[in-house]
Amino acid sequence: MSLTFADGTWRLNGEECDYHAVTPKTGPMGRKGFSRYTTRDDIEKLYKLDNNIIERVERQEYFYSEKEIIKEWVIELRKI
Repeated sequence: MSLTFADGTWRLNGEECDYHAVTPKTGPMGRKGFSRYTTRDDIEKLYKLDNNIIERVERQEYFYSEKEIIKEWVIELRKI
């Protein structure tokens, strides 16, 4: 199982320093360095390998306020 930030997560925006990567100054990941987020399209590219199968993909969201939302992908894999 894998857990990764999803696109649209609170304060994981702004100027990208790498592919889907930012260095947030505020928010939950503020001043903790490099953070990467993943889009739904990225999941197939990153997790679908020759030795595993993606069993399930879910998205969960934690609301701190109407605009402050932590979004995460939960990815379940099976080795083959």
